[in-house]
Amino acid sequence: MTFFIFLYFFEKEVAKDKVGSVRVQQISNNLTRFGHKVILFIPQTKHPYKQSCPDVRIVEIPILPVWLLRPLSFYSLLFVVSFFQALCLRPDIIYVRIMGTFLPVILSKLLSIPLVIEVNGDSIGGYKNKLKIALLKITDRINFKFCNKAIPITKSLQVMLQQRYKVPFEKTAVIGSGSDTSLFKPMDIKECRRSLKLQADLYYVGFIGTLYEYQGIDTLIEAAPLILNGFANTKFLIVGEGPMKNAWIQKAAARNLSDHFIFTGQVPYEMVPYYVNAMDVCVAPLRGDRGDASPVKIFDYFACGKAVVASDIKSIHALLSESQGAIIVSADKPEQLSLAIQRLLGDEKKRYAFGRNGRNLVAGKYSWEKITLETVKVCEEVIKSQKPH
Repeated sequence: MTFFIFLYFFEKEVAKDKVGSVRVQQISNNLTRFGHKVILFIPQTKHPYKQSCPDVRIVEIPILPVWLLRPLSFYSLLFVVSFFQALCLRPDIIYVRIMGTFLPVILSKLLSIPLVIEVNGDSIGGYKNKLKIALLKITDRINFKFCNKAIPITKSLQVMLQQRYKVPFEKTAVIGSGSDTSLFKPMDIKECRRSLKLQADLYYVGFIGTLYEYQGIDTLIEAAPLILNGFANTKFLIVGEGPMKNAWIQKAAARNLSDHFIFTGQVPYEMVPYYVNAMDVCVAPLRGDRGDASPVKIFDYFACGKAVVASDIKSIHALLSESQGAIIVSADKPEQLSLAIQRLLGDEKKRYAFGRNGRNLVAGKYSWEKITLETVKVCEEVIKSQKPH
């Protein structure tokens, strides 16, 4: 099959970060590995896609780097460029991560090419402007009405599509997130610490991800003094870049915790498994208002065989329970977070058992190869359903 994949992103604070759209990268790479042809249409930015997707044909769409004109310029040029490309290449599927435009629907109908929309979050989540919310709802309603299939990454997003936009369940297929199990795998903790120049005789509680407010590092900072009361030789390793980094550094300093918190900034993606494997306990202290999510970090933690402490967010509760590799705590509760972390720090056997369970789950069910094969199956069914009987 030939796939046209559309992805719009713009994150000025993490312009070179390739973690936020890792799902699209991994699916694109694996589609190519499985013999399919992929043309990936993305904005012309500093994101290192050509290095990340060496065998994928990438079409960079110029954008005007001005607030309102940025998405408008991308959407309009994407439509024109992809239209003429489609006339030559005749893709079998147009695969779109949900965007604030219904132009892919028009393209799909003009060229009679099935449209599949990936729903990786609530498009109106976090917005307060009523006009913007209203426009996004109208756009989404058009997209979901005329697309051939929607792929929400969580069951709660599937329910949202049904309740808000009246999308029938049979028009959706839930395909969750995953991990690159060949890159994220258990490694010797001492070797990883040595390579990262971390002290060998300390406990490390760690987080990886883009530093947005919803990640809940505030709660971890508030929990830190309680953890240090029980385990004084603990460091908190925060791996990633983002708009909240400086604020959290200042908050840790205000609580006299600077010596215990290590903010690495952005690190090369291939080094992230070393950081995860250097940790004793991995955390995802997501805020209660995070909304629907399927954080890749949790799959990567499990893939590395690490015990996890995570907030009880509705969209990931089933995964955490299924893993038998995590302690689930109430969101925004420093006391609960600290007790769960201390429980794991004090029990090496439990950490090992949790890590083994998480690794087995991800390797058996949530590798990107398996996620891609599920996606291919859905797309094949869509194409088959469009053929005249």
